[in-house]
Amino acid sequence: MNTSWATLAKCVHDRARHVSLGVAVVGPDDSIWAHGGDVTFPSASTAKIPIMVTIYRMLESNTLTLDARRVLQDEHKANGSGVLRHMQSGLQLTIADLLYLMISIR
Repeated sequence: MNTSWATLAKCVHDRARHVSLGVAVVGPDDSIWAHGGDVTFPSASTAKIPIMVTIYRMLESNTLTLDARRVLQDEHKANGSGVLRHMQSGLQLTIADLLYLMISIR
């Protein structure tokens, strides 16, 4: 099986004229197509995806609940645009609160 990348290539190239874009895809036949595949991009909010997956796996395995509370400490505050770094240390938030803040606010 040979994967044809022509449609994807046209779509990506059309959009790449207007924005900085990187795409890498592995086809069903293990062939690889990339545009800007050698360019390093900041991860930005994509880091939230594995965090959320991990939390939901913990919820599913009953090792964590949405009502569990965590106390915000200075060392928990990460650089970036998150709202938590502007909140007072000592604040108690539930896991549900933290997930909401992480996903709803960039």
